[in-house]
Amino acid sequence: MSIQTHIENLSTTIAVNSSSTTIVVLTPTAGKFVWVMGMFLQAEADVTITIKSATTAISGPIDFWAASSRERNWHMNGHPIFKTLAASDSFVIGLSSAVQVNGWVSLAEV
Repeated sequence: MSIQTHIENLSTTIAVNSSSTTIVVLTPTAGKFVWVMGMFLQAEADVTITIKSATTAISGPIDFWAASSRERNWHMNGHPIFKTLAASDSFVIGLSSAVQVNGWVSLAEV
């Protein structure tokens, strides 16, 4: 028996103004999971982010606090760095305060 999985690769730009503390990056097609394959974020001010599957945290708090550490770049050489916990869950970035956040996320729907 052969099981085939179709993975659709997606990429999106993050550009959030200072009025939001929640970034819904992707709501997948019904019944699919989101795999995050790579991500780069840059914050304009000190902020702590939390990566979420819908409303459930899938990371601990990640600080962007000194001028030299307001950027984060994640890669895992073809392996997902984050996965949503349940089918149809949105991939969400939560912010501790409303600040400008820019960057990109490389995603796959599985």
